[in-house]
Amino acid sequence: MTRRAPTRLVLGIIPVLAATGMTMKTQGISGSFWCYPAVAAAFAVLPTTSAGVASAALLVWTTMALQRTAGTDVAVQFVGTLTLEVVVLATIIRAVATMRRTLGEQAITDPLTGAFNRRYLNVCLAMAAERCRRMTEPSSLLLLDVDHFKAINDGFGHAAGDEVLVGLVRLLRQRLRPLDGVFRLGGEEFAVLLAGAAFDDARTVAEHVREMVAREKLLAARPVSISIGVSELRSGQSIQAWLADADAALYLAKRDGRNRVAGHAHAGRAISQAGAL
Repeated sequence: MTRRAPTRLVLGIIPVLAATGMTMKTQGISGSFWCYPAVAAAFAVLPTTSAGVASAALLVWTTMALQRTAGTDVAVQFVGTLTLEVVVLATIIRAVATMRRTLGEQAITDPLTGAFNRRYLNVCLAMAAERCRRMTEPSSLLLLDVDHFKAINDGFGHAAGDEVLVGLVRLLRQRLRPLDGVFRLGGEEFAVLLAGAAFDDARTVAEHVREMVAREKLLAARPVSISIGVSELRSGQSIQAWLADADAALYLAKRDGRNRVAGHAHAGRAISQAGAL
């Protein structure tokens, strides 16, 4: 676990550990009881590794002191109970970290396909717009729609439709770069955010993706194709307008026969003619 404790808490735990040692020196066995809350405090405010090191140092020092003042039996019992506390605390912290990570992934991930969800798309679009404003970095958006998806569900069942969606995301991830995001917007509609890609590059990627899907057997019973709308983020353009451009391009691709790519390139230019590029 890689938690960072605030500086004032880190500085606060040092005198606690020092006070525990002094109490042990002056009060003997009864002073050793303060080691238990000291260890709990260490795990509460320090990274797990640092807390383990601090606990181990305290354990060694206290065990040596107890062996001299109270004998080996008491020292062994102390070692066992304090070690158990350390193990339990480390296990709980690890479990909590895993749970938080899982919940974080579920909050931004579509459970069926493993693609990111629409909520996370909004976050990524905002970051892309900020990079465009600050660094004039281009970004392009692809909106994808599975052609005749209702016919697939009606003719072969929803399980077959789910198989197509899962297979589509798998293909997209194979073709795209790790930094490109794949998002499920709902139903059979997906978005791909191409970071650093201008319109011409994005259109080329979209055509390759369309061809790849058309070649693959996403469903054994019938061919599957997709339509794609492409839009590059323009300087000063709002996220809503960017999405609207891509959606309009997708509409043209579907209107003019599906299994096509259409795009919206620049301000002041009409949406490009739909069709296989």
